[in-house]
Amino acid sequence: MRKIYLILFCVASTLCCNAQNEKEVAIGEILVSGKRVVTKNGEQWIYPSKEEINSSTNGYTLIDKLGLKNIKTDIVNHSISALDNSGNVVVNINGIRATKQDMMSINPKTIKRIEYSDSPSLRYDENTVCIH
Repeated sequence: MRKIYLILFCVASTLCCNAQNEKEVAIGEILVSGKRVVTKNGEQWIYPSKEEINSSTNGYTLIDKLGLKNIKTDIVNHSISALDNSGNVVVNINGIRATKQDMMSINPKTIKRIEYSDSPSLRYDENTVCIH
């Protein structure tokens, strides 16, 4: 008889413990955010905001909205130059040098990030600024 009471006690206490551990909790909205500008190996990786992307019509207007250091963007004549005229600005799309037509036709909503360097490596000759 004692064995039956002991077994019933163990089973009952186990059920009570399991019932106390299970809770239903409603979680509200979760917001995960990160840095918009990340500096990595002398480059700045800039992640445009939704507002900047949605209000841009092409690559020139997006770069203009970012306000990059030492960069002058002419959205009327579709050109990008260094503020101090110290050299050329190279614009690459996925590692390939971009033409004016490429910059005009790119959809800003497809751009994940802008990689910007005002002291590019020798790979870019004597260009003072490089935008990927």
